[in-house]
Formats: sequence, C-alpha cells, structure tokens
Amino acid sequence: MTTTVTSEGGTPTAIDQLRSAINRMTTEAETLAALILALGHRSGDVELPEAMVKPLETIADHVTPDLGAIDLGPLRAVASLGRAMLIQAAGFAAHPTEPSAWAVTDPVVMQSLGQGSAALGPAVANLVVPRYDGLAARLGEPDAAILDVGVGVGALALMFADLYPTATVVGLDVWEPALALARENVARHGSAGRIDLRCCDVAEFDATEAFDLAWFAGPFIPEPNVDRGLRRVRDALRPGGVVVYGAFGGPTPLAAALADLRTLRSGGPVLTDDEIAQRLRQAGFDQIETVGTDVGLPARFVAGSRTR
Repeated sequence: MTTTVTSEGGTPTAIDQLRSAINRMTTEAETLAALILALGHRSGDVELPEAMVKPLETIADHVTPDLGAIDLGPLRAVASLGRAMLIQAAGFAAHPTEPSAWAVTDPVVMQSLGQGSAALGPAVANLVVPRYDGLAARLGEPDAAILDVGVGVGALALMFADLYPTATVVGLDVWEPALALARENVARHGSAGRIDLRCCDVAEFDATEAFDLAWFAGPFIPEPNVDRGLRRVRDALRPGGVVVYGAFGGPTPLAAALADLRTLRSGGPVLTDDEIAQRLRQAGFDQIETVGTDVGLPARFVAGSRTR
C-alpha cells in the first residue's frame, strides 16, 4: 500500500501527490518487469536462476491467477510485447536524445522489440481482414502473397505465415542488423521456404499486382518515404488487395500522448487516423476502414483497398 505524506493541515501538497504517484508507478513498473520475466520463463524463452522463479511466479499469479489456461503461442506473444514496451520506456528514460529503437545493434534488445510485433498478426486477421469481402478466402489460396513493410526481426512475417499457411510473405527493411536476426528466426521456423527477406526501402520497391495484403509499419517509415512508399505498395497489390497502415495508439489521452512520443522516437510521422486515411486516398486506395485503439494492443490500424 502506498502512503501519501500530507502537509501539516492534512491536505496533500503538490509534492506529496507527485511522490505518491511516482511510488505507485514504480511499483507498477517493477511488477510489470517481474510479470514479463515470469511469462518468459513459462514460455521457455527466458532462463532464470532457480531462486528467482518462486517469487516471480507469486507475483505473476497475483496479477493473473489463470496463467495456466493460456496457450503457449499467445503467452509468448503477450510476454514479448510487454517486454518490448518496457525496454523502449527504459531506453527513453536513459537516453532521451538517442535515435530510434531500430538504431540499436544489441540482439537481445532488437529481438525483444521485434517479437512484440507478432501480436499484431491475429489483430489484423480478426479485425481488418473480415471487413473486406473475399480477402480472407483470397489469403487461403495457394498463390496468396503478403507484403510486410518494416519486417524487423521477422516476427510478424512469421505470424502471417502461421495464420495463412499457403501464403508467401515478402519482408522489407533497411536495417541490416535486424534483417540478420530475421534470417536466423526464419531459418528456425517451419515456414522458412515461404518467407523472402529483402534489404529494400519501400520507396524504391518495384512490384506490380503481386500481393493480396500489405502491412505498412507507419511509425518506422520516415516522413519523406511515406507517400511514395504507399504508392509503391498500391502498385504492388492485386486488385482487391488491402494495405494496413499500422500506428501506435491508445484509448486515453495519456496513452495517445505516449503513442505519439513512441512514434517520434521510432522515426515516423505522428498522424491522426484522418490524416492516415487522407494519405491512403492520395496514394490511390479507397474503401478506407479505421480500426481504432480498442484492439487489445497499443496500436491502431487504418486500412485501404486497391479496387480501382
């Protein structure tokens, strides 16, 4: 329990309230770190000294008593996402003026940040794909193809390959250290033969009517490349193909402000849903669909179809 020290008259002063808030959030941050480690240990992704396991499990059970009922796949995705968010926050606090997370070369940090993106796959499949007639069926065809712009360490590409077992996935990125890890991750995966990783700027990508679904990682695409990149993606989609512009988001003003800050640190432009929709229309997309912040993730989607 957090105790608020009050002024002599019994009413908390501004500094009292600040101390109380920091104490509360520090406890929450430490709890989050412990929960993430416990989840990682349960999923087999994190090795821990034996002495740490019991207190971490106690904390995890206190937060979520029914962890045993969660399948390994979702458990791993949630743990990776939480760890990624925590690492980003700690990195910002320690080095506020350093460039985006994808300028780092530490493989542990890159894997943690990248693996969190795997949770986006089911959200796209469940919340975006059903909005477009025939898209789900098309993604089940033997020649289905998905484009992942900003593939990072390959976690989302691998998730797409799992969700759509007949589809091929082409992943683009310009950060070679991340692509090196992506190649290792893909090589260990059963879908390795269906995933093609390329060191390529989306603004220079050249393909025509080759894909059915495209993921566009908005927070990691520099402003000068967004519009040209979206036009390139439109050209690369088959008629009826859909692009999903992914952005950071949050359901409250505080969460939205944090999302904007995260976007700036990632190197991309801060855009509202309406501004993203306008960019999509200018690139030649229609049937614009906005999937707000209530997706169970710190993200939001704006999608568009190539129907003309």
